[in-house]
Amino acid sequence: GKAGISRFGKTAGSYKPFIVDGKQLPFETPLNDIFGQEKIPGEVKAMAAYKGKLVLAMSNANDGAIAVLDAQSAKLLKNIPTKKATGLAVSKDGKFYAILGDKLNAVNLESGSTTELKVAGVGTMTAIGVDPDGNIAVLDTGADSQVKVYSPAGKLAYTCGKKGGRPI
Repeated sequence: GKAGISRFGKTAGSYKPFIVDGKQLPFETPLNDIFGQEKIPGEVKAMAAYKGKLVLAMSNANDGAIAVLDAQSAKLLKNIPTKKATGLAVSKDGKFYAILGDKLNAVNLESGSTTELKVAGVGTMTAIGVDPDGNIAVLDTGADSQVKVYSPAGKLAYTCGKKGGRPI
């Protein structure tokens, strides 16, 4: 089948269709409908929502993009070409972070710029999240097999799990 996205309410989890010009879009809105004539930058690997925007981390075998959509209509607002984008998180104050290639980056959605955040000791970065204090949690599925939490400046704050891997 063709890839697409769907929208659900944050409180009850019920389906909430995207709306364009007063019309409901299909349950699973095809990426082709969103990107139109632009090349679809790959599969959706992660997403985050913040203040009326839906942000997608997308990648294929060679490269990727951060796509910024209007959360109500799924209209493409910006498509930021990147290295493979496989993880995405947003802080409570609207700072976006992404795994691009195998590096942690800050993403400025307005300018489209990305800035690598140097974080030491990560083998294989798989997923990210941001805690209420703005610290960035990184799932390292490499040899350490831990969650590593870094300050916004990239300093290791703490780790979760036994080094080498044991369930948390």
